[in-house]
Amino acid sequence: MKKYCPIKTTIQANWSIWINIVIKKSRLNLQPLTWNSHQQGTLSAKAAFDFIERLIKFEGTVQDVIIDVFANDESVSLSYSAEGSTQYSGEEIKALLEKLQGVMKSSQVSISVEEVKFQRGQLLIDWLAEVARQLQPGEVRK
Repeated sequence: MKKYCPIKTTIQANWSIWINIVIKKSRLNLQPLTWNSHQQGTLSAKAAFDFIERLIKFEGTVQDVIIDVFANDESVSLSYSAEGSTQYSGEEIKALLEKLQGVMKSSQVSISVEEVKFQRGQLLIDWLAEVARQLQPGEVRK
């Protein structure tokens, strides 16, 4: 009669669960994902420029974006709003922002983005690791 070994059975079960988790996670990392970044709120000054640089670095595209440029003395402001299905790369947002700032010599900036799309989920994971941020439930969809 064969003896039952609970330790060996537990190790095999845990190993099987771990393998399934790794496989599912790696498949998710290769799929396109959308990050509902509107929960971050409006980004101003340095945070806005950092966001654009990460958008370029991690190959994200944005949708439903609002860019505001304010004169330092707050006498004048320009606003650019792109709603709907139009998507912009980080390079396009950077170029647009430079044009707006060119009109408004000495200005401040704020950016609001509803969502960021990534061709691979790993790019979002890398972005979040760089800023030491955890995802909240409901922030990501396939």
